[in-house]
Amino acid sequence: GDYIYKGCITTKYRHAIALKKIDCHEAAHPIPDQNSFLAVEKTIQLLQEATAKDIIICLLSGGTSALWADVPEEISQSDMQIVFDILLKSGATIHENNTVRKHVSKIKGGQLLRYAPYSKWFTLILSDVPDNDLSVIASGPTVADNSTYEDALGVLTKYQLETMIPTRVWEYLQRGAKGLFAETVKHHDPLLNIVTNIMIG
Repeated sequence: GDYIYKGCITTKYRHAIALKKIDCHEAAHPIPDQNSFLAVEKTIQLLQEATAKDIIICLLSGGTSALWADVPEEISQSDMQIVFDILLKSGATIHENNTVRKHVSKIKGGQLLRYAPYSKWFTLILSDVPDNDLSVIASGPTVADNSTYEDALGVLTKYQLETMIPTRVWEYLQRGAKGLFAETVKHHDPLLNIVTNIMIG
């Protein structure tokens, strides 16, 4: 009702409906497309309007990792699409897939919280992973992440993907492992004090 000021939803194609206050966008799954990247930009723009007086309700389900796709400046969107495709075909588990995805993202692995650090967050989550690990569902954009750049490199090495993924992605992860880029949000990060993550199904 009147308590909702503004919102942004991203869903699969042919799933959007018209809403009064919330913008509803469609994007591709399981390989992200241009609209997947645009969805992240629109979501970040919305979050950056939030103040300490605002409550953010974040709804997440399986599929979010593709529907909400983004890349660091050093990597292109086409690079990321190739990474998604290769990982999906590699036999890697969802945990392994998302370990890599989190480390070539500015929102996954708890990092979405950085765009509205003064608001109070409630994240309601629908699980699509067997052990209901909140850090894996949707690549955990509001949840602490235990994995590292080293782990992401380890996944690619395990499945012998070093020469298959774009060179820029491999080099980016290597630089991250050397500490040249910020890690995902870890359990000791005070940023996690602003969020309550709840699995609702």
